[in-house]
Amino acid sequence: MPSSVPASTQPCLEAAHLELTEAGAALARAASAYQQQVFLDVTADWDPDERAHFARQFVRFAGALMVRLQETQR
Repeated sequence: MPSSVPASTQPCLEAAHLELTEAGAALARAASAYQQQVFLDVTADWDPDERAHFARQFVRFAGALMVRLQETQR
């Protein structure tokens, strides 16, 4: 999938530095807390080893997804 950003502006975007506002940071914290609570709720009856295995595999999946998304932006 090609990037929708013109190639001539891509170097500028790579050098950009963005910071969250306090409201944005609060929203990010709330989203993270919600995600963690959902994970705990869904896996509440799982064995601790099953949760740990799932977490490792999910982190592996997320990492591979990020690599793929970065590759499609080139």
